[in-house]
Parts: sequence; C-alpha cells; structure tokens
Amino acid sequence: IGVTHSPDYSMWKKNEYASNGVRDFAEKGEAWALMKEIEEAGEKIQSVHGIFSAPAITSGTGQTSTELEVHPRHPLVSFVVRIVPSPDWFVGIDSLNLCEGDRWMDEVSVDLYPYDAGTDSGFTFSSPNFATIPQETVQEV
Repeated sequence: IGVTHSPDYSMWKKNEYASNGVRDFAEKGEAWALMKEIEEAGEKIQSVHGIFSAPAITSGTGQTSTELEVHPRHPLVSFVVRIVPSPDWFVGIDSLNLCEGDRWMDEVSVDLYPYDAGTDSGFTFSSPNFATIPQETVQEV
C-alpha cells in the first residue's frame, strides 16, 4: 500500500512509533485501518494526492508493479510492503521525492531494507504473536 503526498504527511518514519494502521498491516496484512488513516489525512490537510497498491508476490522471489500519479504539490511517495511470514516486519519507502528541482525523475532505483514496526516481539519469521509492551519505534531489522 502506498501514497503520493505532500511534505506535511507521513505514513511511517524510522525512529518514530508506527501508527495503528501500519501495525495492523505489518502484523496481519489488514489494510482497513491504514486506508482510513490515509483517507483522513487527505481530507483533513489535503496532504494525500493518491493511494496505490500492487499485487502480492506469492513466493520468495518475484516482481510486481503498479502505476501511481504524482502532482507538483504532492511529489513524494511512501509505501509499506508486508513481509510474510514475520512478526511485524516490512520493507518500504518514507517520503521519496520524485521531483528534482523543477524536473520529474525519469527513473528511480532504491534498495529496500527490512524494518521492524516495533509492535510485536517475535524474533524469527514464524514467531507467534507477542505484543511489544510498551511499543517500540520503527527500526531496521
């Protein structure tokens, strides 16, 4: 799940607490709360221009694609991709600017690293659900 947005919106940030929507998506693949958070931010401060998603990769390797629309006032892209199985791990991008100066980037290539949402204390891919209390901040795995 991803969004194109302005600088005053944040889906998630390293070293900050994951929202309930990011937690639900990272832990269980449930997107409802995250979609609601995105839509509310778009309505409240008009910071979200578009929402996008891509089909899942169902095996250990593969590729997927999607299309998204950016706007001069909404040149940033953020997304989360759930890692399955895992306690609360994901890969993603936080506020990647697709515009350099006055020009849109023709091509972007980014290495993605796994993050721990800080909401589940499992240490391996197949750990049972064990809530992290108190919640920790998003960190690289």
